[in-house]
Amino acid sequence: MQRVDLRGTDLSGATLSETDLSFATMAATILVKNRLSSVRGLDTIKHLGPSTIDLDTWASSDSPLPESFLRGVGAPDPLIHYQGSLLNRPIQ
Repeated sequence: MQRVDLRGTDLSGATLSETDLSFATMAATILVKNRLSSVRGLDTIKHLGPSTIDLDTWASSDSPLPESFLRGVGAPDPLIHYQGSLLNRPIQ
């Protein structure tokens, strides 16, 4: 079981392919210019406060990011609801 503390960490531009972030802790974590589609455990991250994620990171995912992860980083509800359009997928 992973338990990495990412609070206040700047992950801008980091290669996160196949990284396992299961049960990591985040708050004020910066996710900019990352690709999260192959990151494991996003839905298990414990969010102690909002973090930063840019639209390029979000849009570079091959599939929708887990709603619990997006809520945890502080993404607004309309963006969560319409994330399919960021991925060029029809909205259900």
